[in-house]
Amino acid sequence: MIHTHNGLRLGDNLIQLNFLRRLSLANPELEITHYYNPGFCKVEELDPLRTERIFIRPISEAPAESIEAWRNAGGHWERHPNKLNFAQFHLDWFAELSSRMGVKNPITTVDDLLFDYPALTENVEKFDAIVINSPPLSGQFQNFSAQGFIDLIRLLQVKGMRVLSTAPAGICACSQPHDVSWIGAASTTAQLIVGASTGPSWPCFNVHNREALHLMCLDTETVVLTPRGRVARSPHHAISILEEIGLI
Repeated sequence: MIHTHNGLRLGDNLIQLNFLRRLSLANPELEITHYYNPGFCKVEELDPLRTERIFIRPISEAPAESIEAWRNAGGHWERHPNKLNFAQFHLDWFAELSSRMGVKNPITTVDDLLFDYPALTENVEKFDAIVINSPPLSGQFQNFSAQGFIDLIRLLQVKGMRVLSTAPAGICACSQPHDVSWIGAASTTAQLIVGASTGPSWPCFNVHNREALHLMCLDTETVVLTPRGRVARSPHHAISILEEIGLI
């Protein structure tokens, strides 16, 4: 049995569970328990990433030998030369975690960072564009603007796109009350995934839509996991990029 814990938010735990899922599938003899903070995320959001040998429990139950899975444990992220490049940092981070766990690292390429689990193939509504307008909670996107995303949605609709927003915008379909896996499943056939890099964005990076345009909004970090991936620094910067490439 391997024990890991992450006391931070939904996105941090989803990223960790993608790693643990790939580890479990590559090593069926392993049993893994991951501990999460119920104050920051719901187990129902994490449960779809389990395998038969992954167990998810509250962090209050983590034993002393549990391995800290938060990327900045001990200042690791702060000291890393590639800390602002999500993909390059996490390739190193999962190599480090695997070493601590005494297992072979299952994530060795950027493609391995894409999510791949059964809930993403469920038959849900189809959309042309997914707009992630949920406010980030970890300070990664101070330039967040609800109105900016409403402006973006309107422009996409003018182009005839069917848009799903992850938070209510009042002018398009909204994912609530569905969970993040439902959003991920809805994204599998979308041609555009755009918005804040936050919890609901992660299942939208999946093996089914690697050829879609993923345009993530953050202040300083770069999150590019797919061939056409781009980064914007505000909703209106995202609009400028989409105008430049002719999508709006």
